[in-house]
Amino acid sequence: MKWIECKNQKPRYMEKVLFLAFDTDVKFGFLNPMDSLAFNHFYAICSGGLYTIHDDVKYWMPLPEPPKP
Repeated sequence: MKWIECKNQKPRYMEKVLFLAFDTDVKFGFLNPMDSLAFNHFYAICSGGLYTIHDDVKYWMPLPEPPKP
């Protein structure tokens, strides 16, 4: 899989993806549909719940396929 630049293509709203936050941190989450027209704000999903990434996310990628038994 390759990273996709947000300026070229954004993920579908609420699609769970990997994204690069703060230029170095890989996070799991989704694009926030409420403010995605002006910004690339994503929600990160973690064991403590959801939190908004207030950094301008520049790259994302779809989740890989799960392993086959």
